[in-house]
Amino acid sequence: LPCFNNCGNLKSIKIGGKDNFTPSFSSPSNYSTLNGVLFNSDKTQLKKYPEGKNDELFKVPQTVSKLDNGCFANTKNLAIQFFGAAPEIHENAFVNSTAVVYYPKGAEGWPDFDGGYFDEWGVMAYPIGEQDYVTEDGVILRFHKENSSVNSSVTIDNVIYIPHESCTIPSTIGGYPVTSIGDFAFSGWSGL
Repeated sequence: LPCFNNCGNLKSIKIGGKDNFTPSFSSPSNYSTLNGVLFNSDKTQLKKYPEGKNDELFKVPQTVSKLDNGCFANTKNLAIQFFGAAPEIHENAFVNSTAVVYYPKGAEGWPDFDGGYFDEWGVMAYPIGEQDYVTEDGVILRFHKENSSVNSSVTIDNVIYIPHESCTIPSTIGGYPVTSIGDFAFSGWSGL
């Protein structure tokens, strides 16, 4: 909602004093919240992600089919991960944002490109394939699974994108232990 634009210290939006609010017969509302993020009542429209919220990764609920005007305006250092088909995206959804958008490669409605700066939204955007993994701090890792007669494991081959100065390496990917990292997996990332 534009009414919350330029509120850089806003960390959470609450309804009835709750970070997680879903309207009901006894508590009717046109809005709902999930972890301090504002949605319409049935969570099909993302209304506003608080500009001062300190998450590194925000996973957009699959119920969201529309991003409203300014919903991610002025957000900084945020990785936003989508699942499934692309929502309707208002032209100013990402105004003044340094967010990075991750979306499922080949899913309906998403752009078909290798990733990088996406002019239409004004943010960095990357498709996530079956061999890609997004860490909780927004890093995209490319991996492959190794099968043996005893067990299966995962090798991290390379890094596709690092939005911050740090990277948390997961201990497992897809339920399989990460047992090795490619010799040049992090090579060339001068910000680390």
